[in-house]
Amino acid sequence: MIIRQMTHRDLTQVCGLCAELGYTVSPTEIAERFQWITASQGNALAVAEGKDGVIGWIHVATTLALTDNVRAEIVGIVVTEAHRRKGIGKQLVHFAEEWARSRRHARIRVRSQALRENSKEFYNEIGYDLRKIQNVFVKELRGNS
Repeated sequence: MIIRQMTHRDLTQVCGLCAELGYTVSPTEIAERFQWITASQGNALAVAEGKDGVIGWIHVATTLALTDNVRAEIVGIVVTEAHRRKGIGKQLVHFAEEWARSRRHARIRVRSQALRENSKEFYNEIGYDLRKIQNVFVKELRGNS
């Protein structure tokens, strides 16, 4: 298994992994977002590739805010169910942490849905502290696609 930069040819498998966590996203949407993300210097996308192809992916990005120091944030991470609890997620997070260190970010953050108890255990095991529980409010802005 290797961790490497995500490429355009990985996107079909990445789309399938998104579906495993309940995110319905089309191959076209994934391709558009991939183009936006890779065009930005403040993002990195990587995949875990095994014998069966892509078995996990991670997206890490620089986060800017007036109220806090520049930091990295794990925006998304998925490991296929058949390969969980085998150290792949840990290796993907290590990739993100190294990316953040290379940009001199002093902190990395990840948000996880409160219902994902396994995620809470995973992040605690690899040294992440729970700092906050919050509400997320969303308003759809029609016509801005």
